[in-house]
Amino acid sequence: MEFLVPIELKYKTRKQSAEDVGAMDVYKDLYRLEQIKSGKYKDKKEIPFSYFFFITDDHLYVNKPRSGLRTIFKTYDGATIQKDYEYKYLQSKTGKDYFKKNGEFVFKSNYKFSWSKSKNNSRWFLKLKI
Repeated sequence: MEFLVPIELKYKTRKQSAEDVGAMDVYKDLYRLEQIKSGKYKDKKEIPFSYFFFITDDHLYVNKPRSGLRTIFKTYDGATIQKDYEYKYLQSKTGKDYFKKNGEFVFKSNYKFSWSKSKNNSRWFLKLKI
């Protein structure tokens, strides 16, 4: 039997900025991986799990925000994506535009963000099994 293991790779730097959109993109990518695993895009091959890898030098993805969009689309260390919660943010133009284009995300499982720091402390690394 043949297995497929979808992998999403994401690399964001401080220079790229737009962390709000980046955080929503993380959720979009995770949601797509979950959809693929559940069979929405299956191609007669078994998909037992998938992986999401994220590397960044931007502390805003790793540290807890005080306000704004990233209080809903949480990527900070220790944050959890909760299953059955409807993730969308309509309190800003950015959030409204993103929702209009992509819709909300409702996950079937919980996922916890647990970041690791590189040996030279210049980057953070996240690995999530979906």
